[in-house]
Amino acid sequence: MRVLERDEVYYIYVNRAYIKEVDFASKDSISKYAKELVLKLKRLYNIVLMGFYEMKVYVHKEIGIFVELKPIDDDFDFFTIDLKVIILLNQEFFLKTLNFDYVDSLKPLYYHNGYYYASLEHEKNYLTYLELGSLVYGKEVEEVKRLGLLLQSD
Repeated sequence: MRVLERDEVYYIYVNRAYIKEVDFASKDSISKYAKELVLKLKRLYNIVLMGFYEMKVYVHKEIGIFVELKPIDDDFDFFTIDLKVIILLNQEFFLKTLNFDYVDSLKPLYYHNGYYYASLEHEKNYLTYLELGSLVYGKEVEEVKRLGLLLQSD
């Protein structure tokens, strides 16, 4: 599990290999696991969240999940936490890297704003690629597909 905090928003990535108990076709199962992540944040990272948060869960059945936790109401009772959970199934994740040589065999492959973006959709050994760049999802993937230069297609 990787956790990053930026501007009061928490970004969490959990690799699929560590989430064996979750049914990736069930929004209920994913929602339950995502809520358990809040407890893991406290236990593993000493991060205590209080207030009202929007939790967006981006799901890819082979790669894992990204979670964004964003505070949305400062007037909420600060001694508890409440979550508005949004599950987004079947999301595309791209590998973002500066080095073309790392991704030249992957398809589709895009170039946008100085970075190369490649889909790991059909890559069985995707874990080896995670050391070569970072995974992106959601709005960033949509922007790359819309505005990026397609170098290689499927």
